[in-house]
Amino acid sequence: MLQVYEKLITNSQGNDFPLSPSEEVTPIRLTHWKNSRMALAACLKEANLCKEDVLHSDLVIDHHHKLKAFPDFIVSLSHTRGAAAAMLTRQTKAMLGVGIDIEEQTRTIKEGVIEKYAHPQDSGLDPLHLWCAKEAAFKASSFFWNREKTFILKDIKVIDHSFWVDDLLSGEVIHHYEEGYLITKAFVLSLN
Repeated sequence: MLQVYEKLITNSQGNDFPLSPSEEVTPIRLTHWKNSRMALAACLKEANLCKEDVLHSDLVIDHHHKLKAFPDFIVSLSHTRGAAAAMLTRQTKAMLGVGIDIEEQTRTIKEGVIEKYAHPQDSGLDPLHLWCAKEAAFKASSFFWNREKTFILKDIKVIDHSFWVDDLLSGEVIHHYEEGYLITKAFVLSLN
């Protein structure tokens, strides 16, 4: 079975992360960067890809989903107020893309917003779960989008725990709760 590594980091944990982004960022973006990279570093260590301290070069992501230092692995990062999450796995024919989203489980999605991202055939999920499913599926799928039209959340159809992007690809979505956050993972399992 393919191993998927996932880690949640809260703000209080991420503040001690010794690395920083190579460009200057605002304090809130610095917190998000540190938290998401600390979560990624934990995944790298758990996967035994880094035995010692994780270096800045170990955390460089190419094309939004590939680790430059570990090109056989695919990655996804997410952050929200107070926390960040990362997910890492080896890319195979059975695991083509991954995406992760994290939101506070108390977040409410306003009715007017739902229409902006919902596909007419979406079903089986409340607005927050649907939002997270769309975000995670978007991250997992965007690398494969090769059309002139801009890829948007409405292009993703979610029914229960499965998703489809037109006739291009399909995958599955898994939700779970941890420390007051809804964490959603999406996996691209098939290119059509």
